[in-house]
Amino acid sequence: RITEASVGPGIHYALPWPVDCVYRVPVRNVMRLSVDDFHELSEVARSFRGLTGLASYLLSGDNNVVTVSCVLQYSIQDPAKYLFALSNSERTLRSLASNTLIHALSTLTVSEIMTTGKASIQRYVEEELQQRLDELDSGLAITFVELQDVRPPAQVQEYFNDVINAKIDRDKLVNNAISYRNERVPQAKARAERMVRDAEAY
Repeated sequence: RITEASVGPGIHYALPWPVDCVYRVPVRNVMRLSVDDFHELSEVARSFRGLTGLASYLLSGDNNVVTVSCVLQYSIQDPAKYLFALSNSERTLRSLASNTLIHALSTLTVSEIMTTGKASIQRYVEEELQQRLDELDSGLAITFVELQDVRPPAQVQEYFNDVINAKIDRDKLVNNAISYRNERVPQAKARAERMVRDAEAY
């Protein structure tokens, strides 16, 4: 049994093994885990492709394919739970993070994922992952989540770039038209007002 789940500073005594065993847990260390199972350039994806012949990727809510690399930072919150609740904490964390990423990206369109949705994905992954770790009594606390690389696969990158460039060109044309209108309409109103006054004076 666990005699002391958390030991404070000072002198402590333990009987020799096999009576007592002391586990030193680095509770002050912030650990880092790279979740790149769905990134086409990662070692995990290469191994998966070699074994199955299939590409590793995620689907967006509008059925587009994206490759994602995510980094987690976590710390040990409860040493006793960390040691004895899970047989392999890092493997469990990686699996849960992968499942959470799948769910997070399935609720957004590819445009949101590539642009404005990154912050909401990171927040969702952090909150949902922490909730699932708490349910497992893992003793882990997620401190930071960052999406490092989110992009379409290399074979369709060119077409995504064409779409993005077309949107940029469209926005540029719209902005130019608005600027032209804002410049011309006041001039036309001023000219009309001047003509009316000239006519009244005549």
